[in-house]
Amino acid sequence: MWFDILMALNNHLIATSELNGVAIVVGSDTKIPQGATVVLIRGTFDPKTTEPKSRDSQQLYVECWQWDESESPTKGYEKLAELEGIVMKALNDFGAGSNRVNNKQVRVILGQTEPDGDAFRPSVGSRTAVTVQWQ
Repeated sequence: MWFDILMALNNHLIATSELNGVAIVVGSDTKIPQGATVVLIRGTFDPKTTEPKSRDSQQLYVECWQWDESESPTKGYEKLAELEGIVMKALNDFGAGSNRVNNKQVRVILGQTEPDGDAFRPSVGSRTAVTVQWQ
């Protein structure tokens, strides 16, 4: 089901009007994007156990990338912060309400966001751990 979760999230992000013009990519080719891009990467899978209230749990990594050639790193940060805000809202919306994948209700838990350490200028990026659970 992890692939179905990944593709449902991909489709949800593509349908998010605030992300029009942003490339949404499934899987990483290890190249640093040269424009506004969201990359969805598969993480670990924890299957449901016999414990009460156990759920299947898929971790994903959501990378946000922006491009800014100005001399001020602040401009790149500003663009990245705006993209991250839109993506975080879209991720929360994906897990809200009665959203279902394969007739299973999903729950989204946002984890820690790590910066790219400014190692890829003029691109700036971040990676957020996201857990999707279902029963």
